[in-house]
Amino acid sequence: MDQLNANSLFEEQIKRALLYSDDEAALLQTVRAIRFSISQEGSTQGTLDFINNNDLLPSLYKLLTPGLYSEQIQHEAAWSISNYFSSSGSWIQQALAKGGANVLANLFRSTSNPEIAEQCAWALGNIAGESIACRDLILSMDVVVPIGELLAKNINTSSTRTAAWVISNLSRGKPNQFEYFREIIPTIVNTITNTGDSEVKQDLLWALSYLSDGPNANIDTITSTGIIPLLVSHLIYPDMKIAHPVLRTVGNISAGTHTHSQLLLNHNILSSFKVLLKYESMSIVRESCWALSNLAAGPIEHIHILCESEIIPLVVHTALHSQRLEVKREALWVLCNMTSGGEYIHIEYLLNNNILAPMEKFLPLGDNQGIQIVLEALSNILNIVAVNQECHKQVVKTCVDLGYIDTLRKIVSQTSFSYIETVLQNITEHFATYSINLCDEISQLAGLLEKQTL
Repeated sequence: MDQLNANSLFEEQIKRALLYSDDEAALLQTVRAIRFSISQEGSTQGTLDFINNNDLLPSLYKLLTPGLYSEQIQHEAAWSISNYFSSSGSWIQQALAKGGANVLANLFRSTSNPEIAEQCAWALGNIAGESIACRDLILSMDVVVPIGELLAKNINTSSTRTAAWVISNLSRGKPNQFEYFREIIPTIVNTITNTGDSEVKQDLLWALSYLSDGPNANIDTITSTGIIPLLVSHLIYPDMKIAHPVLRTVGNISAGTHTHSQLLLNHNILSSFKVLLKYESMSIVRESCWALSNLAAGPIEHIHILCESEIIPLVVHTALHSQRLEVKREALWVLCNMTSGGEYIHIEYLLNNNILAPMEKFLPLGDNQGIQIVLEALSNILNIVAVNQECHKQVVKTCVDLGYIDTLRKIVSQTSFSYIETVLQNITEHFATYSINLCDEISQLAGLLEKQTL
């Protein structure tokens, strides 16, 4: 009996065996046939219909009762149900309504058989991947620590990969439920560090990227494992499937406290970012700029390190020449954040690296937030360099040459600008200080400002 078919007599035999038989040999043969049929291409849908139309799920669940049936039967039943839960969402909801998650979780927590544990874990992972509500349901069943134990045992390639994949599924989605994972963070990090299996490493790194996206206390837990050197070394990993979740995790850590950022800087992370900014993948370049913008929002010491690293010319080039607006935006955030916390020496360095050009080019393209950030940066620059009359005059001249006045006039005339009124007034006053030969244009801009204000 290899697979279910349309023969009604055969179906009756299956039903009788599941519903009424206590013969373990018959049950094993029956559940093995169901498992085989669900997994066979072309027969999956018919088998699912047969199971649901005859309400056989409760009978399959009964076979998973700890200690009630042989491990062979439980392994085949768990495998069948795992395949069932890998089907469409409507089937999963029907199975959950009949208590499938609880049955699987109970057996998973109690069994000492690694093959049964793996099948139960696989089914739980399939359920968790269906929706945030399903994920949270599985998390509430106290399975995360046992899954971490399955991962740590590293019994074989299959079970370790399954455990890593389930952890990734359970940690995906917002808000993440970090507290469920706190106990197994060291196990996750230890496995990432020591495994030679790229599939396991990839899934666990994505899990770490999801779990690091949260409060600073959670980032503390992750960084306290000593994983920073590994993350930095894997940023330019040859396999992008590994490097991408590493970059996401690094970005999340850089968004934490200044102490977290310092940990990254201590391990020379800027050298890796210099390489990443030259990648063809725009998603990698964008996320690199996002992480750098977090570092640039730090204290003066961090801004100074950014300047000394010589990474800023690459950021300016990205902001000026990238064809992707979202990449331009992230690159400009790096530069603008530096103007907010930097001193004269840092602003001078930025100006020497032609920061004003990409800022002006972005203004006609940006949304309100982007325009505000760029104009606040320009205002910061003008305020800081005002202590040096020659430098101040040169900055104003450069702005005029780049077409800032015309760009600002368009912004004022075409948009509601109440959100940038103060900063625009400040910029206009700086321009008027030296642009004697452009007083008419300055007056026009000032007049537009006054008219809009009224």
